[in-house]
Amino acid sequence: LPTEEHGRGKAAPRRGAAGDPRNGEVTDNDSVASSLGPSEDGGAGDRRRQKPKSGVARRRVGKARTRERQRVKDADGVLSRYKKILTTFQKLKSMSRAFEHHRVDRNTVALTTPIAELLLVAPEKLAEVGEFDPSKERLLEYSRRCFLALDPDTLQKVQALKKSKLLLPITYRFKR
Repeated sequence: LPTEEHGRGKAAPRRGAAGDPRNGEVTDNDSVASSLGPSEDGGAGDRRRQKPKSGVARRRVGKARTRERQRVKDADGVLSRYKKILTTFQKLKSMSRAFEHHRVDRNTVALTTPIAELLLVAPEKLAEVGEFDPSKERLLEYSRRCFLALDPDTLQKVQALKKSKLLLPITYRFKR
């Protein structure tokens, strides 16, 4: 769009169009309306003579896309969500904006972070924790077991990775 047309409320009236029966002639009504100005005329005549908007210049306002949140049901879902948020955090440099972008609450991620960190930093400790069985326990309880399985050496690795922004710098919601 040219800069003159962008942002204008009214288009200029058309004169002398090919299909216009007057062929560019100014009638008495036109000269009176132009001498009075558009505000004094009432605007009814101007609306009929306005240039129709083209489809390209008009901006479409559609229904806002509403994505439903997907509930995470297992350790793989926790890990994939954590990785998505981590890559967004590394791009945006803000955890709150990364959580907002993925429509996830910060506390939700904080509660499941031990699962993702255990899978990323020390996958060999997963045998010590055991598999997650959704019929026997909640994901929160499994996350608590993963948190308790993190020994001081693993916690040191996790803290180093958090400082270098290779993991989310988020604090745990669990206490020892």
